[in-house]
Amino acid sequence: MIELAAIGALCLLCEAVHLVCFALFGLAWRERTRLSPSYRNREDALLVFAPPLGLFVALALFVPHYWIVFGWKGDVPFAQGKTAEGYPWIGAENPTLVVEEFTDYHCPHCRIASARSLKRLDQHKKTLRLVRRQFPRVRCRAGRDNLCQAVRIAYCGQEQGRFWQTDRWLFEHAPKQASLELGQAAADIGLDPEKLRACVTRNDTYERAVVDSELAKKKRFPGTPYYVVGDRRAPEDGLAKLLEALP
Repeated sequence: MIELAAIGALCLLCEAVHLVCFALFGLAWRERTRLSPSYRNREDALLVFAPPLGLFVALALFVPHYWIVFGWKGDVPFAQGKTAEGYPWIGAENPTLVVEEFTDYHCPHCRIASARSLKRLDQHKKTLRLVRRQFPRVRCRAGRDNLCQAVRIAYCGQEQGRFWQTDRWLFEHAPKQASLELGQAAADIGLDPEKLRACVTRNDTYERAVVDSELAKKKRFPGTPYYVVGDRRAPEDGLAKLLEALP
């Protein structure tokens, strides 16, 4: 449940292990009377179920959710701003390393990768800066409400000073929905709904989406997510080498 609700992916090996464990438990429960009649007693049943139940509750309450650094409600726990070109950044004010992360909000892999990037950012608050670059895989066209909607919502969230909250909301909702409800987005993120609706349909918002889309395509990235550090570039599995300069 946690994999699907919070990460958006399944570990097939993990799920296979879970099934085997449940099967073994069922077999042991069915054959319990051959080992000891006392398992029929309520007290002994509590001995079987209480420890795993207690462990589950403890994990849910006290183990930190490693995939969540911040959500779309409240404030962002890092410095933030925008580059000279207008791209939003988050992280160190005087960074040792700047990573440009190209993503598509409808890409489930980008959702997971962006969460990992924020985790890295949390570990290197004073040295790492992350710049969000948009790489919508669907061609953006002005006047087409169903194209690049998520990217346009991101721009409009930036206009209202809540880009990174909007970024988190989009990664959570866009991979699951072909079309996003603006009213829900505004209520969840804390945006002015009328300003959001007006912004999303403005010509300059469409034009910005087209420019970002075409610019990313000219770079000939093989897919998303993709990363650029200075003159070096890599997919996510090569990002570790780009981060070697971090203390």
